[in-house]
Amino acid sequence: MTAAGHSIAHWWPAVPVWATAATALVVLFVADLISVKLFGEMEFWFSAIKVVAITTMPVIGVGVLTFGSASSSPASG
Repeated sequence: MTAAGHSIAHWWPAVPVWATAATALVVLFVADLISVKLFGEMEFWFSAIKVVAITTMPVIGVGVLTFGSASSSPASG
């Protein structure tokens, strides 16, 4: 919950971390109260997103190291 608060604070510094953390906690708590199946489904998709991110970032990093990035190429003109 704190990580969610800090992530939102990065883009919207005026929003307190505790407010975002409390909102995320309430959303997950309500989802759990409505249906354990819904909560499990949400956890599955959040985990899937995390796995995709963890596997994609190194691939992108190797690509940037191998082929360079667009900003490192000389300016044309």
